[in-house]
Amino acid sequence: MQETNLTERTVLDLEVYQTLSETSAIAFTKDNKAVKVVSYDGMMYDGKQISGSFILVGTYTYIANNGMEKTIPTYVKLNELKRYREEQEHNNLNNNRNVIKL
Repeated sequence: MQETNLTERTVLDLEVYQTLSETSAIAFTKDNKAVKVVSYDGMMYDGKQISGSFILVGTYTYIANNGMEKTIPTYVKLNELKRYREEQEHNNLNNNRNVIKL
């Protein structure tokens, strides 16, 4: 996994548009740009306001209603970065356990 540069932090004010899970959602910035946001501060729900310092951790690709593929940045709250990285590492380990070697 590529190491994130902590100088890339950004202050964002977001409004959740579509939840993806309990901890992630597609949200819009005040200037109407779509981003994926990951936050462990309560459940995600449509219309939820989220603000604070975030760090860019990657991208998220999805198929829009019009059939076009879209790629948007993924941000994690800066104070939750350690938890995010631990969760990603745990998920990667679990995914590797499901590999069957013949």
